[in-house]
Amino acid sequence: MQIWKLILAGITGDLAKKKILPAIAQLAEKYDTEVQIHLIGYSRSQPDQLEINRILNQATTNGNNKLSQIEYYQGDYDKPTLITDFSDNLHQDERLVVYLAVPPLTYSDILKNAKGLEEKQVDIIIEKPFGRDFEEASQLVEIIKANGLENKVHFFDHYLFKNATIITKADKSNLNLLKEKKLTSIKIHALELEDAKNRGGYYNTIGALKDMWPHIYNLTKLVSENIPKSNPQIEIDKFSFQWHKIVLGQYKTYTHDIQVDSSNTETFFDLVGSIQFSESTKEDKPGKKLKELGIPIKIVSGKKLNLKETSISLTFEELPGKKKTDHILKDSTTLFWSIYPNPSLQVTSQDSNFVINLEKNNNLDHTNLFLDLIENNNQRFTDIETIGKIWKSYEQIIQDYHNQNSKLEIYTAGNWKFL
Repeated sequence: MQIWKLILAGITGDLAKKKILPAIAQLAEKYDTEVQIHLIGYSRSQPDQLEINRILNQATTNGNNKLSQIEYYQGDYDKPTLITDFSDNLHQDERLVVYLAVPPLTYSDILKNAKGLEEKQVDIIIEKPFGRDFEEASQLVEIIKANGLENKVHFFDHYLFKNATIITKADKSNLNLLKEKKLTSIKIHALELEDAKNRGGYYNTIGALKDMWPHIYNLTKLVSENIPKSNPQIEIDKFSFQWHKIVLGQYKTYTHDIQVDSSNTETFFDLVGSIQFSESTKEDKPGKKLKELGIPIKIVSGKKLNLKETSISLTFEELPGKKKTDHILKDSTTLFWSIYPNPSLQVTSQDSNFVINLEKNNNLDHTNLFLDLIENNNQRFTDIETIGKIWKSYEQIIQDYHNQNSKLEIYTAGNWKFL
């Protein structure tokens, strides 16, 4: 059994209350033979201990959380010894897990002082957003490298830890029929019914694109890593985007909802273009430039729409040169990857139709994160190199949008014409 000292920095914030604390309670209850948790709440303001206990208890099946101990500390997030105060007092059988549920602008100050941790069992969790722009993200990465924290800091995108994005070997084996087909298009939806009221002050400074693009990029990477391909030589980590059309929109009552006179913040985006992979063939020779393989892609995301859905739809066609009838050659296969609602993989074609259920347990996203930490599994965390690629590709979209001289389109709630 592992013994954790779990520092939740920002325990009084919405993220901690709505997502992290329930997951900590679920982890302590469901996996009590694997981990024992001593929770340490750290915040600038005085925490409401009764409220925190209520949240923890409500997340359990019997109404009583199974944490071994809870204590609280109050102080600034840029305190030089925020992490080292606790890591210096670690016993040999203890593991320090630090969850930074704090504003991104404080990450650098906290990590600058996180030194001398190389030989200690310390894990630091940073949740998306990974900085506020490319420059800030790059500075954060440099601090991590300078302090030798590459194996200590874990970047967490909760989309990658949903039950529906966990594809097992058995799931993949059921999709082997796709190896005989060519991927011809990708469509990604991340649609929300909710408005921006509850996040108005924050949301108006970033907008839908900056808020959602890290998720979208990681979902695209997830497709590349998990879907069987006819050509295994596709170089997954070298994909890039080319955009033919970029539409940004704002729902009609947005400014009223967040109580401002005017705003150019987008609440919706529609991207149409292609995703470029590097593809090699058996005839390629060392040093030969790889052929670029472009696959059409359409990405739609926004608030105040007519449904709540996160999904990936992939279309496949028969490989050219197959000796089959014209009727079969024209046959296409669709793989619909539903992340929300009804987590599943559904394959549909003229001669095949089946569904793979992906709701394998009732774990919360953050519970899955903690389980990966227990198992020292870093595969689903966003790596340092990907963070830079996310920000670079985001800047490309913004530049292409301005080059189009497009204007923000206003849409009525629940009625976006491109859906």
